[in-house]
Amino acid sequence: MQLDLGLTGKRRSPLMRRIAAMVAPVAQDAGAVAEEERLLKIAEVVCDAFAHEDAAHGLTRTEIADRVDGACSSEELEARINLFVRLEMLRPILDKKHQQRYVLNPAGVVGLLVFERFGERGGVDELLHLLDRTRLQIERGQATRATVLDGIERVRGLFALFANEVNRLVAAAPLEELLEERRFHDRGDLISQVAALNRLVTDEYPDLDAPAYRLVTEAQRYLSAVQDLVSRVLEEGGEARDFGVLAPEDYLTAAITAPIAALAQVFATAVFDPARPWVDAGAIVEVVETYRPRRSVRSRPPEPAGSSIGDPLAQLEEERAQLTRRRALMAEQHLQGQPDATLANVLRGAGWPGAAGTFTDFLALDADESQPYSVELADELIVDRDGPVTYVSGGTLSRASVSSPQADTDRAVGDCNPPAATKVAR
Repeated sequence: MQLDLGLTGKRRSPLMRRIAAMVAPVAQDAGAVAEEERLLKIAEVVCDAFAHEDAAHGLTRTEIADRVDGACSSEELEARINLFVRLEMLRPILDKKHQQRYVLNPAGVVGLLVFERFGERGGVDELLHLLDRTRLQIERGQATRATVLDGIERVRGLFALFANEVNRLVAAAPLEELLEERRFHDRGDLISQVAALNRLVTDEYPDLDAPAYRLVTEAQRYLSAVQDLVSRVLEEGGEARDFGVLAPEDYLTAAITAPIAALAQVFATAVFDPARPWVDAGAIVEVVETYRPRRSVRSRPPEPAGSSIGDPLAQLEEERAQLTRRRALMAEQHLQGQPDATLANVLRGAGWPGAAGTFTDFLALDADESQPYSVELADELIVDRDGPVTYVSGGTLSRASVSSPQADTDRAVGDCNPPAATKVAR
């Protein structure tokens, strides 16, 4: 079991365990590193509070609390600010007593970036950085034999430490911890960089061939330990049917590049329904040729009962005559005894959508040769955005000259003119 308990007995997260181990060489005591990852987030939001131009003249504690905006309690924020001031991550803007405005030491932000990178890569990037620095020093002619030997031994020592740690995890750690550690050691270009440094050292400093060979040996031992870690992860993850052991990109790459036999092995122990009997094309053709679909016999629906309404054609003629009569009465109402009326005024007075119905009735009267009414449309278009009708066409509604409006109405309504309609026409 991992001994990851702090002074308070709380279990540190994997990230805080790594940070505690990294800070241990410069720590005053065992309580120098926070036990909760949440406290690291508070440091981040405090640093973000200073990442603006208006913080050039410093921020007071109240201004810092306003910009943190509820990321933690006021008591916890006050305690963290006091700690940051004692460790000089926050410094008074002037080197005088009782200063109430503070500025942020950029070293604190750099430290957060280091912790973030360390939490994501687990220290392997630092090993690669040391490899690159030793190689660049040799290529630029800035290295001596002593510095090259020191660089090789330091890199070899780091490889040995990483190899020992990975072997320990493979032997004793649970699957969850192996999954956490596996992402820290996923560097496929590592051995190529070691090989490049080994060739460079052998060419420039032949007497250092033995230390360079030991470096390659330790690097291979480390890669072998990483392969053992991956093998155990895949083995235990496969037995547990845990598809989270690999990233989605790994499954996509396998689906594209892996051979069919390897992909089929994934479902070697899966249970499927038995295969259906084989049917060839000849059997299908034979069945189609001999198949006779069942035909359904249609029966005539029962004849509807007779209706006592009367002659339907006579009813249609009566309804048409009544509609024509209604239209003629409406036209006479708008003409008001005059031979013609302005069409735009009539339509605007009807409003919308009444204007559309009125205009349709006028056109129907104009098309009816038995009626004395006609519609003449003008080229003008009257637009009134705020009026009852947005736009109407100009023109006139006219009635052919007859002896009197009453006679005109009688002609319009024909034989279907009842006494009540005569009152409306007058």
